[in-house]
Amino acid sequence: MPLFLVERPTRTIILIVVVPVQVVVEIYEVVVLIIIVVLVILVIILLVVIIIVFVVIIVEVVVEVEIIILVVEVLVFLEVLVLEIIVVVTRRQRERTGCSSVQADRLRDLEQVRHCRALR
Repeated sequence: MPLFLVERPTRTIILIVVVPVQVVVEIYEVVVLIIIVVLVILVIILLVVIIIVFVVIIVEVVVEVEIIILVVEVLVFLEVLVLEIIVVVTRRQRERTGCSSVQADRLRDLEQVRHCRALR
């Protein structure tokens, strides 16, 4: 009888130990798979966000540089235009001043003639 008792507990113990170990291993595999999938998804999302932020920053810098260049071009153009207008106006004023001295001399002469006629 003692031999019969020894054989029986070993088989049942083996069955009892194998099934829980198999369940634990399967649970572990599922948990590891879930963690790996979540990590991969997080890495992909992080890369996409970094790329989007990088592109947005580059586009913003390019747009700001273009705006600065445009503003500088407009300011330079306006300054050159204002300087040209000032040069043209001063030329015309000089021409008028030159002509006005001749006209002023003629007017003085005419006034003197009128004055002399009035005196006679």
